[in-house]
Amino acid sequence: MKNAHDPSLAVMDLPRRDARDKLRGRTRYTVDQAGPEVLHAVLLRATVASARITRLDVTPALTMAGVNAIATHRDAPGLHGIGIADHPIFACDIVRYHGEPLAVIAAETLALARRAAKAVIVEYEAMPPVLTLQAALAPDAPSSIPAGKATRCSTPARHGAAISPGKHASTAATPTQPLPAMTSPLSKAPMMSGGRTTCRLSRAR
Repeated sequence: MKNAHDPSLAVMDLPRRDARDKLRGRTRYTVDQAGPEVLHAVLLRATVASARITRLDVTPALTMAGVNAIATHRDAPGLHGIGIADHPIFACDIVRYHGEPLAVIAAETLALARRAAKAVIVEYEAMPPVLTLQAALAPDAPSSIPAGKATRCSTPARHGAAISPGKHASTAATPTQPLPAMTSPLSKAPMMSGGRTTCRLSRAR
C-alpha cells in the first residue's frame, strides 16, 4: 500500500468551464468580432537575416483595389523599445533579423492583404549575419543600433495610428512596463459606430 503522502497519488482533474464551448466550436475569439467595415492587416516581414534594404516599393500593392493603406518606417519614424529605445517599428535601411517587419498592409479582406504583401517590391544587399554570442562580442562586430541613437524610455510610450487619410486618426497611451512570460496573450478589436468606440477584448487562458 502506497504512502498517503506519495506524490504519485496526486490527481489534478479540474474541469474547465470553457472546455465544452471550445470543443463544440461555440467560443468566439477576437478575430470573430470583425464587422463589415473592419479592415484586415498583414505584416510584410524580411526574408533574410541581415541585409541593407536597397529598395522598398509599395506602389504595386497600394494601387490594388481594396487596399486602403500601407505603413512603413516613413509612417512610424524613430526608435522604440521597453526600457531602452533601440529598434524601429519597421525596418529602416537595414534588416536586423529574419522576420523583421518591413510594412503592414490594411485591406478589405485578409486574402487581399496577403496578395498585396506579395506585390510589394523589396530588394536587399546581403550583409554577413552575426550568428553566435562570440561573434556579437567581437571588437569589430557590426552594430544593429545606429551609433548614439539608443535612448532610455522614462515616459509612457505614445503611438499614433492613421488608418486612412480623411477617415480616422487616433492616439493611445500606455505606460512602459515589463511583462512576465506567464502573462496571457491579450487581443482587442475596437469598433466605431455613431461617434462611439467599443473595444472588445479576449485573453488566452
